Amino acid sequence: MTQIFYPQTKYSQNKGYYFIAQSFKHFIKSEETDYTLNDRRSFQALYPTKKFTNVTYPLLHESSYPNVLAPYINDFEKKPNIVLLIVEGLNNDYIKDKYRSIDLMPNVRKLAQEGLYWNRCLTLGERSFAALPSLIGSLPYGELGFTLQTRYPYHHTLVSLLHANDYKTTFYYGQGAWFHRKNYFLNFNNIDYVCDKETFGPRYQKVIAKDFFVGYNDKDLFSHSLQVIDTLNAKNRLDIYFTGTSHSPFKISNQKHYEAKLNRLISKCKSEKDKQFLKTNKTFILSELFVDDAIKDFIDAYKRRPDFENTLFVITGDHPMTELPRDNSLKRFHVPLILYSPKIKKPKTFTNIVSHLDLYESMLGLLKRYGVTPPIQSAALGSHLLNKCTPNLAFMNDNREVIDFLSGNFYLSDKELYRVHSNFKLSKVNNPEKLNELTVKLNAFQKTSKYVCQNDKIIPISLYTKGINCKVIYYKSSKRVISCSTEYTNILEAKKIANKVSYIDISFRYDKHPDPNISFVFQLQNMKNDVLFWKNVGIKNDEKTFQYRLEIPKQLTKEKKLNLSLMFWNSKKELFKIKDLKILVRQ
Repeated sequence: MTQIFYPQTKYSQNKGYYFIAQSFKHFIKSEETDYTLNDRRSFQALYPTKKFTNVTYPLLHESSYPNVLAPYINDFEKKPNIVLLIVEGLNNDYIKDKYRSIDLMPNVRKLAQEGLYWNRCLTLGERSFAALPSLIGSLPYGELGFTLQTRYPYHHTLVSLLHANDYKTTFYYGQGAWFHRKNYFLNFNNIDYVCDKETFGPRYQKVIAKDFFVGYNDKDLFSHSLQVIDTLNAKNRLDIYFTGTSHSPFKISNQKHYEAKLNRLISKCKSEKDKQFLKTNKTFILSELFVDDAIKDFIDAYKRRPDFENTLFVITGDHPMTELPRDNSLKRFHVPLILYSPKIKKPKTFTNIVSHLDLYESMLGLLKRYGVTPPIQSAALGSHLLNKCTPNLAFMNDNREVIDFLSGNFYLSDKELYRVHSNFKLSKVNNPEKLNELTVKLNAFQKTSKYVCQNDKIIPISLYTKGINCKVIYYKSSKRVISCSTEYTNILEAKKIANKVSYIDISFRYDKHPDPNISFVFQLQNMKNDVLFWKNVGIKNDEKTFQYRLEIPKQLTKEKKLNLSLMFWNSKKELFKIKDLKILVRQ
């Protein structure tokens, strides 16, 4: 009945109806996880240029990692530093000559004019959760976004691969890295250092909103990061930044300076409508003016550094700012992509449609020239940045729904079909056949994305460990239920391993957790049964999945072989059942 009386779009419909309808859809959705050969074929048909290689791993394909950027970038003297700058809320429209009659971000626009600029780049999520895994790994989305999974499937990213190729890998964020589980995701990828709001010193001014410590502004983020970089003594670096000032609470320093700057810009507006818009959205506009200056100061500081000549900057937005209106559904994902470096041969603007998914293989293609060894096969969803074919792209909205899909010149958004014109303008079309075609494609993507994440089918263990230059010492994957009702339940007993740095991954699922004191124990002994290393890790009561990665250092002993044991410690001996156990020991 509500659909009869409230036939609006999702952007204007009755809130009560929308809440009830979406809740109903959520609770009745099927948990069916069957994945068939036809599902795999339907998914792989979305990528006709890829040569897929494995039935069990639907994403896996051959890749030569072509260096498509070579014609546009002069050779670096050695392995280049990569600086990935993910700017919160950066809309491609902000770096045009005029945004609402003002020059909103002239400094970022100048970088685009002096570098390689893709003006039709798309992020894959309406919120920031999608940007990081898409940019550094070209990864699927899973159920709620890749980083938000409580159990990560094995995968490769620029962080893990460059870490294995003698790069120091770092992440800089002025807020809490727990947000969207960034820290968990990056740590799973063996990042060397995560800098967030807990690492800043007293010289920086805290951003406080409603008595809550939010973090630090972007100028302080950049300033602090350069101090950290100077302490690393690293020959090669991958530095990832995620800005935050242009996000709620939108607090900036030197407020009066930027208010005066905005007033001067407004005074030059000829459009009364634009003037009113800028005044109404003053808080958001001021934050973009601030961020633009912060990026300029950062680049200027880099130009005074000796490593500037050997650095490639990648600048993009996580998504357009959600607080400001967008022209249409597709423009929710329209962000700029800029490659900037003193090694750029000649500035160029590219008009082919690309996405964040295309950066991963493009960077590996570029770095292959400098001795970085990419995996022998790729599971990347994207292609490369010079691909002239319009990609098939699925998008995840802020409700974590994948209901938007771009294919060729057509765009499906929440069951409505549109034709895509220049600069991502849309016009609604009535074409049932094309609507059904895109719906089928979207369903194929959704099903595969969930399947590979939930069943650890992105890449096989052998490819994962080879890509990060490790050797498998022990691997076990078991679906059976294991009962732990004794004080100690051995999971791995006295496994002989070489006395060198070891990495252990353990994960499992459980239905209920009666005793908060139940924990998991890692133990390393010599041949005389002397304990050389011992670590106890708690299992949270409020989660149904446990995943933990531990690095065990080389022990100070002359013995070449040691015994590794893994066990549950259940002091109260209350029944605790686990299932879907996975263990990987690598060196």
